[in-house]
Amino acid sequence: MTGMVKTVTDLMVQKKNKQRVSVYLDDCYAFSLSPMVAARLVEGQELDDEAILRLTEEDELERAYHLALRYLGYRARSLAEMERYLKGKRFSLSCRKTTLDRLARNRFVDDREFAGMWVENRKRMNPRGAYALRQELLEKGVDESLIDENLDRFDETASALDAVRKKLGLWMKLPPEELQKKIYGFLSQRGFSYETTREVTERAWAIQRGDDDGTAF
Repeated sequence: MTGMVKTVTDLMVQKKNKQRVSVYLDDCYAFSLSPMVAARLVEGQELDDEAILRLTEEDELERAYHLALRYLGYRARSLAEMERYLKGKRFSLSCRKTTLDRLARNRFVDDREFAGMWVENRKRMNPRGAYALRQELLEKGVDESLIDENLDRFDETASALDAVRKKLGLWMKLPPEELQKKIYGFLSQRGFSYETTREVTERAWAIQRGDDDGTAF
């Protein structure tokens, strides 16, 4: 053993937090551990400085991983989002790296899957144009090559049609110029390109003229 040796004199589950165990050394409170890590200790066990450091480092890793999984419970996260989250919780650099590696090995964090899921969810729930999707994914810290990989398969026109479908019923009785303003304003705010917006507008005009039966919408 190295350094001063102390004896475990008590192990008590905290009243206010059942997920923490208070460790007493030489009859004085020393630190707290997760139940999983604390389970390795018994009263009367002797600990030196090195053993205490190993315990607290292992506890930090367990806490980081537990919080990371809980953070993922709300929605999928990119690697950069998870890194920022753990940093905000004041975990050490080595702890963050180990935790991120563990999450990646278990496929809980995967930027390729995350980017694909983000695009699909947007398309289904809240359509956005390619530009807006790119900016959102960049803000999430996703690598541009993975963004390109997903947006190469993205049908922006179909997404734009989905976006305006519910609104179009309210706008079709407007004069062509007003209809155009409505569509342009609505789609441009959602990051759709000028070309896509123009195509959707022309389809709407065709329906107004009776040249299209509206099946595209």
